[in-house]
Amino acid sequence: MLPSEVFANTSEEELEIVTSICDKLREDPLLEPIIRFLTEDADNAPPSICKAYKDYNWEEDLLWYRGKLVVPDSEELKDRLLREFHDSPLAGHPGQQQTLELLSRNYWWPGMKSSAKEWVECCPICQSNRCAHNPVIALKPLEVPPFPFHTISYNFITGFPRSDGYNAILVVIDLFSKFGHFIPTTKKVSAKGLANLFVTHVWKLHGLPGLVPTIGGPTILLLGLPPQIRRTNGTTDHSDWAKWLPLAEYAYNNAKHAATGKTPFELVYGRNPVMSPSTVPANVPEADLVADTLAQEWKEAESALRMTKERMAGTKGVIPEYSVGEKVWLDRKNVELRTNSNKLDPKRLGPFEVTEKISSHAYQGEEEYEVEQILDSKRQQGKWVYLIKWKGYGPEDNSWEPKELLENSQEEIQRFNKLRLKKACDSAKSL
Repeated sequence: MLPSEVFANTSEEELEIVTSICDKLREDPLLEPIIRFLTEDADNAPPSICKAYKDYNWEEDLLWYRGKLVVPDSEELKDRLLREFHDSPLAGHPGQQQTLELLSRNYWWPGMKSSAKEWVECCPICQSNRCAHNPVIALKPLEVPPFPFHTISYNFITGFPRSDGYNAILVVIDLFSKFGHFIPTTKKVSAKGLANLFVTHVWKLHGLPGLVPTIGGPTILLLGLPPQIRRTNGTTDHSDWAKWLPLAEYAYNNAKHAATGKTPFELVYGRNPVMSPSTVPANVPEADLVADTLAQEWKEAESALRMTKERMAGTKGVIPEYSVGEKVWLDRKNVELRTNSNKLDPKRLGPFEVTEKISSHAYQGEEEYEVEQILDSKRQQGKWVYLIKWKGYGPEDNSWEPKELLENSQEEIQRFNKLRLKKACDSAKSL
């Protein structure tokens, strides 16, 4: 194994994963000839074999491919890495491309792109919190700024339950690098308070912007904040969202942005923060080399932004089509849930099965609220009420419902009563 200093900035979970990779490398039959070539036959191998394995390297009992750690064919190891770089608070449930980009900074295995795609598509938290990105009408993009934090956009996101004294978020986005600051505040903050927030969180780091064109703009896209703020690690009543806000900001700035092709960290600081193992650097880069690299990154980002601007100007709304029997997600926008904060609720509900196509724009689906299981019962004001687990909803949406509202769930009620009676009889027998 590499010396422990290499992994000084690595999470304990990831360090355990690297140790497991080291243990299982030689158990993978597909990697066995590569490892044998690198450790035993490199000097005597034919030119064709040398050419085939030229991108591999064996160092300290670990196999590397083009500088990235090779992961053996183990579903357990791959799942652990995907959880670390997708599900963890530092990753923040990014999309398919962003999950792949985080993984591929330091790891490699055949079919890694498909693994990341399948993982994100099967992630229930990501699916329930997906936002619709197709615009209804053509968009009017802003002019491309010349450098980071020349032009910023800001917006208030309100409707949160109180957490550590805050009930709103001030989102500030640099329109060049897409770098974001998520600042906890209150929805009644004064103009002086807003100025103090800006000085404390933005001005001291980036200076005064040259242009603030409007409130809103690209920050509207951040209404789909990383899911760990909303549901992943918070309490059911969402009262601790403020403590997850710094991790959400980190996850957002550490994810490659679709418009620039780079992470906000890269464009502002010239590099990504350390969050995983890497080889020990041989030398500290020269200062002028860093400056040249950063200047080149800015040029590439500016070109990418101009291309994105042209695409946005011609983008039109898309009408999706669904087939009977297909599973679909329901936009939660017009559905009222029994929670403390709409902002922290999932963006979509379901999935529900399409039962009938009414028109190109309308479909009939399963019952929106279907009883999946009855968990408990009690008498309340002389009437029986039941604790319902709703199909397609999480445990935070469980609710007590009176018997008269469960006319279509008589079988579930009878099943629950029989099971409760059986448990009571079994308990009596054991006495």
